[in-house]
Amino acid sequence: SVGARKCRQYGESFVYLPVLVQGQERGHVKARLRKVEGKTSYINSKSGWSANYGLFLYDYVAKNNPQTIVLVEGPRDGLRLNYLGIPAISILGTQSWSDRKSRMIELLGVSNVILCMDGDDAGLQATAMIKEKLSPLVKVSVFSLTGRDSPYWQFRHEDHPTKDAKAAG
Repeated sequence: SVGARKCRQYGESFVYLPVLVQGQERGHVKARLRKVEGKTSYINSKSGWSANYGLFLYDYVAKNNPQTIVLVEGPRDGLRLNYLGIPAISILGTQSWSDRKSRMIELLGVSNVILCMDGDDAGLQATAMIKEKLSPLVKVSVFSLTGRDSPYWQFRHEDHPTKDAKAAG
């Protein structure tokens, strides 16, 4: 129902995920069926579309006129939440937020946005930046996965908590 289909590239299987915003395909993401150590999980189509229109599941979520949405980083996160009935939009990378994306969220007519980025360095930085940009437009809440049972808790004071936690196993 989101337009996904299987495709092959570089002799490997991927899932083609179109990014539909206001009825137009603005770009696409090819996702590996399974994560492979040392290889990127996602391949975005070329050109600069992601910074302005990289909101995967935007049209899918918009059709239900939700009052609250969840913003997540990657396509798999967005798909999982929507499957569970939670309206979620994937921002497609922590470095690609823009004023246009803020306006696109405002155009949805939602009154609440819940930020649920990854608990790594990039996710924490994206949370702060997106919250600052969206707060004048809608009510923004942050859902944190950095509770005491998270590996992040042990490494939170390190310069690079994600890398340090991974190195420690």
